[in-house]
Parts: sequence; structure tokens; C-alpha cells
Amino acid sequence: MSLSTITPQQALNAIQRNRLTLLDIRQPHEQLQGMVEGSIAVLPEALKDWCNQNEEIELGLICQRGVRSERLCQTLSSTFDRVVSVQGGIEAWLDADLPLVRPDSRLDAAEVQRYRAQLALPAIGIEGQVRLKRSRVLVIGAGGLGCPAAMYLAAAGVGHLSIVDHDRVELSNLQRQVLHSIERLGVNKALSAQQRLSGLNDQIRIEAHPMRADSASIRTLVDRHDLIVDGSDNYATRYLVNQACLKAAKPLVYGAVEQFAGQLSLFDFSVRQPHSSPCYECLFPAHEHAGEAPSCSERGVLGALPGLIGCMQAIETIKWLSNVGESLCGRLLTVNAMTMQFRETRLDRDPACSACAQNSS
Repeated sequence: MSLSTITPQQALNAIQRNRLTLLDIRQPHEQLQGMVEGSIAVLPEALKDWCNQNEEIELGLICQRGVRSERLCQTLSSTFDRVVSVQGGIEAWLDADLPLVRPDSRLDAAEVQRYRAQLALPAIGIEGQVRLKRSRVLVIGAGGLGCPAAMYLAAAGVGHLSIVDHDRVELSNLQRQVLHSIERLGVNKALSAQQRLSGLNDQIRIEAHPMRADSASIRTLVDRHDLIVDGSDNYATRYLVNQACLKAAKPLVYGAVEQFAGQLSLFDFSVRQPHSSPCYECLFPAHEHAGEAPSCSERGVLGALPGLIGCMQAIETIKWLSNVGESLCGRLLTVNAMTMQFRETRLDRDPACSACAQNSS
């Protein structure tokens, strides 16, 4: 073809006569709108390699409005003379009343619109978003850490969120526990969080468990979920959750705050890190921390700090569920809010650990 651009109807005619291979260079979230039947999804950064491997084929490029495809055609013209752009892109294709096929029905139109900024990330895209939609996450505690973690997990589209907390909302909680409000003083925190999160995202399921986390209930709940976020504020609950996650081979996202300091890590007991991840007791041996940890109301905490750590717990969770990036497994991240310094410490598995060493034997 000598023309650098062709109309949608010309493109369709050429495709039907097997004279043109059409490459859809849009982002995955754009392609959910529909694709030309028989077209191939190729990201712009992979286009040159694709052309190198298919030099003898007549290629057409199509994007949303024709701007990106024309620009890429001009870039490729010095090397390839068999590439054309479809004028006006998919929008012109639709205006011409030409057919499209839906490439993926796992996300509906409302979900595509809601998560479009996340879908635009190549590392997440459609597959990552679908993984989030199919995931079940258990959040232990709807306090300073659990509130921001649960809020961003709900906003990100985690399909099933369960929240466990026996406590009730008090006025002193509102300085840092951002899911609650004055109107819900005296209400159970898990139920309060459920109400707020349902208003944030009505396309996911939010389950409240207004009860104290004990060994029996924790084991049952952990078994039913893919990943656990620990937002508790006492050693007893953290050890219970750690043991339950070890036995069920489920990943655990740990966070803690006190005054101006915060900690974050991920203990991955799943098949991704079989018998190699450290656990919470490797970090804090049970025999050294038999008593109760002082609460935030006793020791004090900067209100925004749990928000920071809780958000990072949500990030670690999203990364693990969508299988992108590098997790904090084997690393402990500490934050000093007074100096705004972050420090990373290697965290190895303790071969003498009373929890994970026994669990792997």
C-alpha cells in the first residue's frame, strides 16, 4: 500500500480479503470498549519488534482517535514501508457503524470506568484487575491501620473484603481511624467500616465480623481468604494471626505504629515462598513479648502515621494479589516520621523460631 492512512471501511475490506493485518496499539483498558475482529493487541513499545518479525506482512495500526497510530506510522516509515494508519481510529470505526467484538467480559463497563487509571498501568492492566476482583482479603482490625488499608483495597477493586473488630467507635479514635465518623460513635468498628466502604465501592462485597479475634475464629477466617492484612495493636492477636497464616500457607501483610515510628513487612507463607519466608515471631519472639503492647492512646501516635503505614499495607497487598513488583518479604521497612527517613533491614528466617521452624518440620 502506498497510502500512509486508510479509512475504516478500507481497512475492513482489506482485512476481509486477507490483505491487511491490523494491530490495535491502544492500552488494555481502552480495548475493553471493543476491538476489530481479528486484530492483534500490541503495545506501542513492542511494535518495532513485532514489525521486525513480520516484515513481509501488510500492517495497519489503529488507536482510539488515529493520532497515536499516525505518529507511529511516521516513526516506522524510515524502516518499514508496509505500515498504514486507520484514520480516526476506533471512534471513526464506530461512527462508520462497523462491527467490533468485546475482547473480555470479565470486567463490566462500570468497572472499566471506575478502575481506568489502574487499568492504564501496563503492570496491572486487565489481568491484574481481574485478579483483584477475584481475590478475598481479610483485614484484622478496623483501627488506625485497618481503616486506610481497607479503604484503598476497596477503592482498588478487591472483590471480597472481610473486616474483623470487636471494639466500638469512640471519639478519641477519630484522630486516626478515618473510616469512622461522629455519627457512628458507639457503633461496632467492623460494622462502621462496612457501611463506609459500601458507600465507596458498591461493586465489591464487604463482610463485617463484629467479634473478638480468637484462635478458633481466626483459623476459620484465614482459611477462607487469599491474603491477610494485620492491623491489630497487640501482641496476642499478632501471634494468633501469624500462626493461623503459617498453618494455612497464606501471606500476611504486617504493619505497626507507635508515636512517630512505623514498621511494615510481608510474611509470605504461600507456595511462592515455600518454607523460606520469615514470620512475625522471627521478628518478635513470643517469649520476649509475653505482655500486652501499649496502645496508641497510652503511648500516643501521630494521627497521619497509621494512614501512611496502612496505605503501604494496601500497596503490598495489591502488588501480591496482582502478582506485580517486588514484595517486602524478607525485608523490614521502618519509618521515622520525625526525620521522614525510611530504612530497610534484611529480615531472615530464624531457624530457632518457635513458630515457623516448627511449622515446616
